[in-house]
Amino acid sequence: MLWRPYLPYIEKMKPMSDLCATCKEISGLIIRSANMQSDERITEAMQKALDHRSLVKKEREYYKDVLKEAQLLLKGLYTDAGNNYNPPLTMPLAMLNIVAHYSFDYAQQVHYPSSPLQAGPIYFLTPRKCGIFGVCCEAIPQQVNFLIDESFDTGKGANPVISMVHFYLKNHGLNSVSIHFNADNCTGQNKNNTVIQYLLWRVMTGLNASISISFLPVGHTKFSPDWCFELLKQKFRKAEVDSLDDFIQVVEQSSAVNKTQPVGSSNGELIVETLDWCSYFATLFKKIKGITGFQHFVVNATSPGVVAARQAVDGPVTQFNLLKEDVQIMEDELPNILPPKGMSTERKWYLYEKIRPFCRYQCKDVTCPLPDTPRLTGSSRQSTPGVDDPPDLAMEIEVPHSPRQSLEPPATQRKCGNCGQFGHNRRTCPCNQ
Repeated sequence: MLWRPYLPYIEKMKPMSDLCATCKEISGLIIRSANMQSDERITEAMQKALDHRSLVKKEREYYKDVLKEAQLLLKGLYTDAGNNYNPPLTMPLAMLNIVAHYSFDYAQQVHYPSSPLQAGPIYFLTPRKCGIFGVCCEAIPQQVNFLIDESFDTGKGANPVISMVHFYLKNHGLNSVSIHFNADNCTGQNKNNTVIQYLLWRVMTGLNASISISFLPVGHTKFSPDWCFELLKQKFRKAEVDSLDDFIQVVEQSSAVNKTQPVGSSNGELIVETLDWCSYFATLFKKIKGITGFQHFVVNATSPGVVAARQAVDGPVTQFNLLKEDVQIMEDELPNILPPKGMSTERKWYLYEKIRPFCRYQCKDVTCPLPDTPRLTGSSRQSTPGVDDPPDLAMEIEVPHSPRQSLEPPATQRKCGNCGQFGHNRRTCPCNQ
C-alpha cells in the first residue's frame, strides 16, 4: 500500500494485445545490450527506436490533422449562432464542397445467445456468430456498424469490405466532393489493389472528385472505430442477447455515436449485397507491384487511372497508371452479386441441438430454428468450405451389426520383450524358468 502515496506515477503493466512487433524487437535489443561493453550495439538499437518512434509520431499527427480539418470544414457549413452547432445525421441531397473523413475496420465477432450470467455448458460450445464492420465519420461523430449474421457471411476479403463501404457512402455518407479514408494495414481486407481500384472507379464514374486513403503503421493502428467498438462491447457484455434483433438494440443503446446497419434481417432478407469487385476490376485496371511498401494513396478525377503513392507522409510521390488500354468504364454498371453461402446443414443441426436450449423461448425459432433439410449421415456428409463447424458436432451414423458382434477392435496379443513370442510378457517368460 506504500506504493500509491509515495510513487503514484508507477503502475503495474496491464495485459495488452496487438502490439507493434518492431517496438517489441527494438526494446528487447536495448535490454539485451545494456549489460554489454560494446557501445555500438546500444547506439544502433537506440537509433532504430528513435527513427521508428519519429515515423509513428509523424503518421499519427497527420491522422489527427486530417480529422481536425474535416471537423472544421463540416462545422463551417452548418454553424448557427442561435442554435449552436448541430451537425446533420442524414445525408445531404446536394454535394458538399468539403473533404469528408471516414475510418473503417473490422471488430472481433460476437456470439449469441450471450448472457452476463452464463451457464456452464455453453462455455464449451460455439453459439451463433455475428461479425461487425464499422465505418466511422469522426466529424459528426457517428459510426455505422454493419452486423453480419453467420447466415449472411461472405468472408473478410476485399469484396465484402468494398461492398459495405460502397453501401455506406450511398446511404449514410455526407455526399462530399472529396473523401479521405483511414484504415489499418491488413492486406487481405483493406490494403490491396482491389480497394485502390475501387477508389479509381469512383472518381472515373463521377461519384467523387478526389479520394485519398492512408494506412496507419503496423502495430500502431488504434483509431476511431476501436473506440466505438469498445463502447458496444461494454454494453454487450452486460446485456441479455438471444437474437440478432437483441444485438441491434444493444448497439443502438451503447452510445449516441453507434448506429446499426444489419447486412441481413432475422427473417432471412438480404439487405447489403456483396458484389464481385475483384473480378470486375481485373478487366479494367492493372495492379501496383509492391503495394505493401506504400502508406498513402491519392486518386483524382483530373488524372483518370493514375494513382499517386507515398511511403510516408513527407516522402516522395510515385505515380502508377493502372488503367488498361482500350477499356471503357460505364457509370451505371456494377459487378455481379455474390450470394452468401449460408450455413451448412451440419451447422444448422448443431445450433438446433446444442445452442437452442440456452435461448429464451421467444427467440428459439429465430436464432436456432428446426432445419428444413434432414441431418446428414456419415456416408453423405460433405464439408462446406468457409464454415468452421465445431468438432463435437453430433451426427447420426447408423452401422448395422448383430447384437453378438462387438464394435470394439480385437485386442492385440502382448509380445514378450525377452524371447519375442506372444501370449506372455518378460516376467512370465518360460525361458526364465
